[in-house]
Amino acid sequence: MKTIVIGAGLIGLSTAHFLAKSGSSVTVIERHGGPGLETSFANAGLITESLAAPWSFAAIAGLLWKSMTSRHSTLRFHPRQLPALIAWGRYVLQHQNKLSINDRFSSGLRLVRYSKTIMDDLPSEISRASHYKRSGLLAVYRNEKEFKAAQAGAASLNALNISSKVLDRDQTLAQEPMLSTTPGPIFGGIEFPDEAHGDSYKFCQWLYQSCLSQGVQFSFDTSITQLTQRGGKIVTLDTSAGHKSDFDICILCAGSYSPTLMKPLRLALPLYPVKGYSLTLDLKDAQQRPTHPVLDNSLHMALTPLGDRLRVAGLAEFAGHNTTFNAAIQRSMLNMLAQVYPTLLTADHRNISNQWCGLRPMSADSLPIMGPTPIKNLWLNTGHGALGWSMAAGAGKSIADYITKGQAELNLDDYSITRFL
Repeated sequence: MKTIVIGAGLIGLSTAHFLAKSGSSVTVIERHGGPGLETSFANAGLITESLAAPWSFAAIAGLLWKSMTSRHSTLRFHPRQLPALIAWGRYVLQHQNKLSINDRFSSGLRLVRYSKTIMDDLPSEISRASHYKRSGLLAVYRNEKEFKAAQAGAASLNALNISSKVLDRDQTLAQEPMLSTTPGPIFGGIEFPDEAHGDSYKFCQWLYQSCLSQGVQFSFDTSITQLTQRGGKIVTLDTSAGHKSDFDICILCAGSYSPTLMKPLRLALPLYPVKGYSLTLDLKDAQQRPTHPVLDNSLHMALTPLGDRLRVAGLAEFAGHNTTFNAAIQRSMLNMLAQVYPTLLTADHRNISNQWCGLRPMSADSLPIMGPTPIKNLWLNTGHGALGWSMAAGAGKSIADYITKGQAELNLDDYSITRFL
């Protein structure tokens, strides 16, 4: 079976890897010059169940209102994006009540958990290379009101078999001693011991090498300009490198750019590109460094150790497909970092080895869009939002198994595009 995968991020590479393992002939088309160079490049690094809760319309509206009334909001909004947000918001309102939040949460959790079991079975050298660890996640809280609300939330998560442990201030500092340098108050913390983390880009590099060793072909610096259907199937892919017609199945793993390719086919994908930001610090010369992934609830900032580096991720921006790094947001992130680990930044900020932004494809109901489409040889594996790293392995294997075996361990019904048709 000849298969084309569009996109060489975490989702596309995982799909290609498992297809090749099943004996398929695979070609991956990617508009960038190499694998994992866009949204998969420098995310927060967390592989998490506790953060898999779906967005609600009320929460989105509240954040947008705060972004317009406070310069300290963790979500930024560009007024010129209002028409696109209204269109997406209609989908959110229309579809968020088809399944309850708990049902959608459960559906997302099934995919995250399936992915984690696959990641846990990786050879140890792959885990070391990508810094993959199941070392837990420590959420910290700066006042009593936040801490009490978080304890109630943790109890709800326990009902979904997401284990947690409530820590007082001293226990929180013992869990991550680096927090003793925090200038502000720390009231307590909640540890989620089963959470994992790792470097998604390094994992992309391993997937790429694995694909090459299995005969997967890659076409980099190649943009898809059009998918042409005839007789209920995709017959031609027009690309910047020419036409492609020698394939049996096409799988769209193009993240936030998927709707653009689907629109001419009259298949609307209700995805919005939510822009995320990160900074990466080089800690080779640091006298003290964090050892545990930390989520600061007040700042909505994740701080994830990745070997001798620290990934700092936070803030979100509704800016359409704009991928320019916003200097004002960088300043905000540096100010927030100083409120958590003030000793880690050098005076001239020279230990910032990378600054990144990427577009996270958020679906209207916060679940990915995966599986076959009404076009019989077109499949989707997109819309994983901020959980692409958490879901990639399971999403890739499930799609590959359905295509090559006709069934998979994970039922894909909850993720089908049919819920939006």
